Amino acid sequence: MAEAASNSSLLAKVGLGALLGTAASAVFGMFYAGYVNLATPASPQNQSLEDRLAATGVLATEKEVIEEAPVLSEEEQALILFNRPKHSYYLFPIPFISNLKDSKKLLTIELAVSIYAPPLSGDSLLSALFKFDPAMRNVILAHLLTKSPDELVSREDRQKLSEELKEKLNKLILTGQQDEEAARISEVHIQKLVVG
Repeated sequence: MAEAASNSSLLAKVGLGALLGTAASAVFGMFYAGYVNLATPASPQNQSLEDRLAATGVLATEKEVIEEAPVLSEEEQALILFNRPKHSYYLFPIPFISNLKDSKKLLTIELAVSIYAPPLSGDSLLSALFKFDPAMRNVILAHLLTKSPDELVSREDRQKLSEELKEKLNKLILTGQQDEEAARISEVHIQKLVVG
């Protein structure tokens, strides 16, 4: 009795293995068939259409020579990948609170600046922003004092304010630099603006 039970257990294990092997083979076979059928280019269906397209220059012919891109060394490829520009952000840690021109209203604004530059110059500018924080706050507050509540109503007004602040901050940061290609602030983002 025990021998019959072990034979049926062995038969079940072999049957299960065969069933799983068959299923795996079927899946692999379908994958292979799909790959072969989809990876090979289709043969031309309409020769006269291809002739007309080749005559107009829309379709490349075998006679045309395709220029190859210059081959870069591994060092050049690594340098290009390493020096690819990236976005960096600096968020002013404290909101700006300022009086408005010809008004008893106060302006509260939270700002962030973004930099889009290669890592080395972008990181050096980002560290400079931490050092320039007090000077940048002074420039921003001085500019906000020149604004009236009517100049901060629409989306266009806020975009204009953002552009003006960007120009002033870049002027402050780039003062004394000879390098025209130096990293600079690419945008000033207004996170929150409340006039009250």
